[in-house]
Amino acid sequence: MTIEEFEKFDINHIVCECFDVTLGTLLDAIKSGHKTVDALMDETDAGTACKLCQSKAMDEDGDRELHLEEIVSTKHKLNTKKSLSNKVYHNYQIFFEYKESYCSNLNKQSNQSKHIS
Repeated sequence: MTIEEFEKFDINHIVCECFDVTLGTLLDAIKSGHKTVDALMDETDAGTACKLCQSKAMDEDGDRELHLEEIVSTKHKLNTKKSLSNKVYHNYQIFFEYKESYCSNLNKQSNQSKHIS
């Protein structure tokens, strides 16, 4: 599942019909540190009854639109993307600060040489 496909789901989307567990509940559990399918199942009971929402492999007939396995892997991709975005932003910030400082120093040197001449 792509990040774009994942982001189309509303937080109120019911992932586990047996226990009425929503995507929002599962995302909150992931934020609380339950970052594997087994941990989500232990925390929310999702996937513990009919097991169709655990994975596409368990849901051979495609009865569920979203599965715990997809949520865990896509959430990891989102965190990685966000982390990379933050690193890229930070690197750009450092670059622009350096560039600004460098250009400022060049201007000072240029002004000083004009006064000396």
